[in-house]
Amino acid sequence: MAYINNNRDKLQEDVRQLQQRLRYRNADAVDCLELSLALERLNAFEDFAKSAMAILKLSVPDPVTQESV
Repeated sequence: MAYINNNRDKLQEDVRQLQQRLRYRNADAVDCLELSLALERLNAFEDFAKSAMAILKLSVPDPVTQESV
């Protein structure tokens, strides 16, 4: 779970940084491509994580009830 959470956080941070960069300057084709690729990496990892968690029967505890979801 630590691997999945750390990688998801890193990929989300990459997307956030690229989005911030686009806000403060004129975007060109390379900027758009970088953001598009970062979003695709995040989406692909989300699919991988979902499949891996299903295969390994991992679950994230529900913070309200402290039960696995």
